[in-house]
Amino acid sequence: IMTCDRATLFKLDATGTELELMVAEGASGIRVPVGVGIAGTVAQTGALENIRDAYTDSRFDPSFDKSSGYKTTSILAAPVRDARGDIVGVLQAINKTPTAGSPTTAAFSDVDEEVMSILAAQAGIALRNADLYRESVSSQSKVRALIDVIKSMSSNLGINSLMFTITQRAPALADADRCTFFLANHKTHELWAMQGDVDIRIPLDKGIAGAVATSARTINIRDAYADERFNQAVDKLSGYRTR
Repeated sequence: IMTCDRATLFKLDATGTELELMVAEGASGIRVPVGVGIAGTVAQTGALENIRDAYTDSRFDPSFDKSSGYKTTSILAAPVRDARGDIVGVLQAINKTPTAGSPTTAAFSDVDEEVMSILAAQAGIALRNADLYRESVSSQSKVRALIDVIKSMSSNLGINSLMFTITQRAPALADADRCTFFLANHKTHELWAMQGDVDIRIPLDKGIAGAVATSARTINIRDAYADERFNQAVDKLSGYRTR
């Protein structure tokens, strides 16, 4: 349909501030801020970009070329929109394949632009279907996790087994990386938890967990390191980064 050397598909992340590389040959883990680079510009403006020579465009980032040895010349980038018309990604075709008798640095044509727009529309449908599938899988996982926790709480398991089940299954319920279950010991004025083989004991009124234990209120923190109550000691010992 449209001959080019390679194609890439970026998806807008949940924050709406970055593009995440979804499909590309020889590349992964690339994130591009909206408004930066060719793909970022398309995501910001919603306008198709047809560039004959990438290296003459100040927005082009040559870092991938330098690290991979690949040479980018022409770029055709189109916004990917969902059913509501909102931009959800960017589709790029890179390096137009020269035809017989054409120059080695061929540019994408008007016909290529039309084809790219059609492909971008199909990509929007594909991304939406992928999101629906992930949401379905996530919902099923949450239901299974909730059932496991309910079974544990209604059975005659010991406290250690109950704590283990909750800490293992709760992350799936809250879309979290990990879970710690603290028990309050009011006699010793401590909070106690088992994190793997690590026995954690902290004063009942210290840290985020202590603030919850003494106030009986739920606390939802976006940036733990910006909260003066957060105890960074466990992160420093384990190398883990709490956000």
